[in-house]
Amino acid sequence: MPSATRPARVLRRALVVLAAAALALPLAAPGAAAGASTGSAGGTYEAQVVGGSPVGDGAAPWMAALVVAGRDGTPQPFCGGTLVEDRWVLTAAHCVEEDFLDGRDVAVHVGMTDLADPARPIAVSRIVVHPEATGVAPWPADAALLRLAEPAGSESIALASGADLAAYAPGAAATTLGWGLTDPEADPGDGEAYPERLQAAATPLHSDLACARAIGGGFDDALMTCAGAAGRASCTGDSGGPLVATPRGEPRLLGVVSSGRGRCADDPRSLYVTVAGILDWIEEVTGGEVGAGEPARLGGDDVPATAAAITRQAFDAGQRTVYAASSAAFPDGLAGGALAARSGPLLLVPPEGALPDAVDVELGRLAPEEIVVLGGEAAVGRDVAAALEDHAPVRRLAGDDRYATAAAVARQWGHAETVFLATGQAYPDALATVPLTVGNGPVALTRTDRLPAPTRDLLADLDPETIVVLGGEKAISAEVEAELSTLAGEVRRVAGADRYATAEALARDRLAPGGPSTVYATTGRAFGEALVGGVTAAAQGSPLLLVHPERPPEAALGAIDALGPRRVVTLGDEGAVSGEVAAALHAATVRWGR
Repeated sequence: MPSATRPARVLRRALVVLAAAALALPLAAPGAAAGASTGSAGGTYEAQVVGGSPVGDGAAPWMAALVVAGRDGTPQPFCGGTLVEDRWVLTAAHCVEEDFLDGRDVAVHVGMTDLADPARPIAVSRIVVHPEATGVAPWPADAALLRLAEPAGSESIALASGADLAAYAPGAAATTLGWGLTDPEADPGDGEAYPERLQAAATPLHSDLACARAIGGGFDDALMTCAGAAGRASCTGDSGGPLVATPRGEPRLLGVVSSGRGRCADDPRSLYVTVAGILDWIEEVTGGEVGAGEPARLGGDDVPATAAAITRQAFDAGQRTVYAASSAAFPDGLAGGALAARSGPLLLVPPEGALPDAVDVELGRLAPEEIVVLGGEAAVGRDVAAALEDHAPVRRLAGDDRYATAAAVARQWGHAETVFLATGQAYPDALATVPLTVGNGPVALTRTDRLPAPTRDLLADLDPETIVVLGGEKAISAEVEAELSTLAGEVRRVAGADRYATAEALARDRLAPGGPSTVYATTGRAFGEALVGGVTAAAQGSPLLLVHPERPPEAALGAIDALGPRRVVTLGDEGAVSGEVAAALHAATVRWGR
């Protein structure tokens, strides 16, 4: 995919990024009012439905244009950038790739909106490329910082951090600005096809799952995001430009235009570098305080609200299936979580009464084709099921008890080479199980001291090659383990000294080459956050770690050290995971400059 660099009239080369067009993105998310505006007090830019619209003078004082001298000596723009400190501009690494620049010096215009009335160019004294911007597509850290030879004298933009995680949620509104092509059918080599006036366009963000499916191998969920809509996408000439939102009432830089697939607007999922994922590097290079120490957290006022916040961050609207389990008991959600991880999000509902507002709103956003209720009427009553029916047809997966329900859920898998066996009498050792099940097999439940008939019949029918026993002998006895050896070729146990060490062991058990870029962590003293978080972690290919709400998370830190993630997403409010624990987890992630 060709890069989003702009050939103008003088740049004859085109970088190739992913073998498709790198994009400059439109401005508002679906549902945004046509008259909505964003910007500084000096001006506004309008959020239109299709394409972009001109930016008002003073609306984007932090917008930068990268230029080189043309054949006639006139500065010619070829990429965008964003002023993040008075003497630092953030852009895409491929914009300043040495072969592309071919020895030409780069200068920067800051705060310019009209190419016919250019600002004074400022020389670039230093170029610092992100250490992981290797040039191999897709570039997970396609970012570079330009040190200006003198202060820009213009307003810089605040940078999104872990505290702005919700701003990256699917469907969240964001804005891209640039001087790139406004017509996806135009010839990128035609200098007359580019606007003279800075353009801005609104676009929704997409989930990491959608991005990974669109991009394929190489998508890094901690360093990359994607955004766009049909007919609204960044295009040739927009590389390095900003993706901006206003999550805290002021413009914040979410991303850097990197690349896209196919012709502009053919595929709405254009790639951006996630600014929140490179803050430590920006802080190291610039010496500024830009929020690199702020942990990422998803939470709500209660467990159902936290569950809704987790699914809102992870899943796009328009899901085929949503699963609903009781917020009052863990077994059905534990067994169903493995199934949900394959096909849709899990929400928690009360056994009786009305749907919590947060769940009702999230179901409205997800707009599922069906809702699968996990468990019988004692777990999720008729009145709750009727309220769910307002959103989509409901069907139940249930048995006479928790063991029979787990067996009914597991049978949805058909054949399974591996079955994970957890106790149905207590949740601690099983909470971190779901991420391990993806691509492997279902979760079945047992009593501590004997194998229930529904579980034994299930195992006989599935005839798995391997049964993985979860937790120590206080959770599942040696006698049950011995009985299992007659039902599978291999029986192995994954356990630790306590629930936290067991979660660490499970995380290490699923260790893949290179490790995950993101891990999730939540309290081991309750089950709700972990049930829903496990589904999200599983869908992302990430492990789930358990921590005590207030004690040093030694086991989790051991897993982070082994896995080497860039990001830990903490699930739940400070009652679930204190600020001190969340900070310790965040500080243990891979950081530049250490």
